[in-house]
Amino acid sequence: MRATQAFFGIMARERGWHIGSYCNGTRWVLAHLPGGCDGREYFEQHHGEASVCRTPEGKPWEENWDAAWRPSYASCMGVEQTRELALDFVRRLIGWGLESLQFFDQNLSAVLLRRVQTDLRQMGDTGLEPVTSRV
Repeated sequence: MRATQAFFGIMARERGWHIGSYCNGTRWVLAHLPGGCDGREYFEQHHGEASVCRTPEGKPWEENWDAAWRPSYASCMGVEQTRELALDFVRRLIGWGLESLQFFDQNLSAVLLRRVQTDLRQMGDTGLEPVTSRV
Protein backbone atom coordinates (compact mmCIF):
# COMPACT_ATOMS: atom_id res chain seq x y z
CA MET A 1 0.00 0.00 0.00
CA ARG A 2 2.76 2.47 0.90
CA ALA A 3 4.54 1.96 -2.40
CA THR A 4 1.28 2.44 -4.28
CA GLN A 5 0.51 5.67 -2.42
CA ALA A 6 4.03 7.01 -2.96
CA PHE A 7 3.84 6.10 -6.66
CA PHE A 8 0.53 7.93 -6.92
CA GLY A 9 2.18 11.02 -5.40
CA ILE A 10 5.02 10.90 -7.92
CA MET A 11 2.67 10.42 -10.87
CA ALA A 12 0.40 13.23 -9.69
CA ARG A 13 3.30 15.69 -9.41
CA GLU A 14 4.54 14.71 -12.88
CA ARG A 15 1.12 15.73 -14.19
CA GLY A 16 1.12 18.98 -12.23
CA TRP A 17 -1.56 17.79 -9.85
CA HIS A 18 -1.56 18.80 -6.19
CA ILE A 19 -2.67 16.17 -3.72
CA GLY A 20 -3.50 16.50 -0.06
CA SER A 21 -5.37 14.92 2.78
CA TYR A 22 -8.22 16.08 4.98
CA CYS A 23 -8.13 14.21 8.28
CA ASN A 24 -10.46 14.17 11.24
CA GLY A 25 -8.04 14.58 14.12
CA THR A 26 -6.99 11.84 16.45
CA ARG A 27 -9.76 9.47 17.36
CA TRP A 28 -9.91 5.74 17.67
CA VAL A 29 -12.56 4.95 15.08
CA LEU A 30 -13.82 1.48 15.91
CA ALA A 31 -15.83 0.94 12.75
CA HIS A 32 -17.08 2.62 9.60
CA LEU A 33 -20.44 0.96 9.23
CA PRO A 34 -21.42 2.16 5.70
CA GLY A 35 -18.09 0.90 4.35
CA GLY A 36 -18.14 -2.34 6.31
CA CYS A 37 -14.82 -1.63 8.05
CA ASP A 38 -14.30 -2.91 11.58
CA GLY A 39 -11.30 -1.64 13.54
CA ARG A 40 -12.08 -3.17 16.93
CA GLU A 41 -9.46 -5.91 16.58
CA TYR A 42 -6.79 -3.31 15.67
CA PHE A 43 -7.90 -1.19 18.64
CA GLU A 44 -7.49 -4.16 20.98
CA GLN A 45 -4.18 -5.38 19.48
CA HIS A 46 -2.65 -1.90 19.81
CA HIS A 47 -3.98 -1.25 23.32
CA GLY A 48 -6.07 1.67 22.16
CA GLU A 49 -8.02 1.76 25.39
CA ALA A 50 -4.91 2.99 27.21
CA SER A 51 -4.85 6.15 25.09
CA VAL A 52 -8.46 7.32 25.13
CA CYS A 53 -10.04 9.93 27.35
CA ARG A 54 -12.16 8.82 30.28
CA THR A 55 -15.44 9.96 31.71
CA PRO A 56 -15.53 10.95 35.39
CA GLU A 57 -16.67 7.36 36.01
CA GLY A 58 -13.50 6.02 34.35
CA LYS A 59 -15.18 4.62 31.23
CA PRO A 60 -13.77 5.37 27.76
CA TRP A 61 -15.26 8.61 26.44
CA GLU A 62 -17.37 7.66 23.42
CA GLU A 63 -18.07 10.19 20.71
CA ASN A 64 -21.84 10.40 20.26
CA TRP A 65 -22.46 12.65 17.27
CA ASP A 66 -21.46 9.99 14.72
CA ALA A 67 -21.92 6.77 16.71
CA ALA A 68 -24.70 5.53 14.43
CA TRP A 69 -22.31 5.14 11.52
CA ARG A 70 -18.76 5.57 12.91
CA PRO A 71 -18.40 4.61 16.59
CA SER A 72 -15.25 6.02 18.15
CA TYR A 73 -13.46 7.20 21.28
CA ALA A 74 -11.88 10.59 21.87
CA SER A 75 -8.10 10.25 22.11
CA CYS A 76 -6.10 11.90 24.87
CA MET A 77 -3.25 14.12 23.67
CA GLY A 78 -1.70 13.78 27.13
CA VAL A 79 -0.84 10.14 26.36
CA GLU A 80 2.42 9.41 24.54
CA GLN A 81 0.79 6.70 22.40
CA THR A 82 -1.66 9.22 20.91
CA ARG A 83 1.12 11.62 20.00
CA GLU A 84 3.23 8.81 18.49
CA LEU A 85 0.34 7.56 16.36
CA ALA A 86 -0.39 11.09 15.15
CA LEU A 87 3.24 11.77 14.23
CA ASP A 88 3.60 8.41 12.48
CA PHE A 89 0.48 9.05 10.43
CA VAL A 90 1.53 12.56 9.37
CA ARG A 91 5.03 11.35 8.49
CA ARG A 92 3.48 8.57 6.39
CA LEU A 93 1.36 11.07 4.45
CA ILE A 94 4.38 13.29 3.85
CA GLY A 95 6.35 10.24 2.69
CA TRP A 96 3.63 9.53 0.14
CA GLY A 97 4.25 12.96 -1.35
CA LEU A 98 1.16 14.79 -0.19
CA GLU A 99 1.58 18.54 -0.49
CA SER A 100 -1.08 19.67 1.91
CA LEU A 101 -2.33 18.15 5.13
CA GLN A 102 -5.12 19.15 7.40
CA PHE A 103 -4.71 16.87 10.36
CA PHE A 104 -6.85 18.61 12.96
CA ASP A 105 -10.19 19.88 11.71
CA GLN A 106 -13.05 21.80 13.28
CA ASN A 107 -14.06 18.52 14.92
CA LEU A 108 -10.71 18.06 16.63
CA SER A 109 -11.75 15.06 18.71
CA ALA A 110 -8.42 14.96 20.50
CA VAL A 111 -8.52 16.31 23.99
CA LEU A 112 -6.43 16.57 27.12
CA LEU A 113 -8.54 15.19 29.92
CA ARG A 114 -6.76 12.22 31.46
CA ARG A 115 -4.07 14.35 33.13
CA VAL A 116 -6.52 17.05 34.24
CA GLN A 117 -8.86 14.52 35.82
CA THR A 118 -5.96 12.80 37.59
CA ASP A 119 -4.71 16.13 38.94
CA LEU A 120 -8.19 17.02 40.21
CA ARG A 121 -8.56 13.68 41.99
CA GLN A 122 -5.19 14.19 43.68
CA MET A 123 -6.24 17.64 44.87
CA GLY A 124 -9.08 16.08 46.87
CA ASP A 125 -12.55 17.48 47.38
CA THR A 126 -12.69 20.88 45.73
CA GLY A 127 -16.45 21.18 46.01
CA LEU A 128 -16.66 21.24 42.21
CA GLU A 129 -18.63 18.80 40.12
CA PRO A 130 -16.57 16.77 37.60
CA VAL A 131 -16.87 18.25 34.13
CA THR A 132 -15.98 16.66 30.82
CA SER A 133 -15.37 19.21 28.10
CA ARG A 134 -13.34 19.60 24.97
CA VAL A 135 -10.22 21.70 25.05
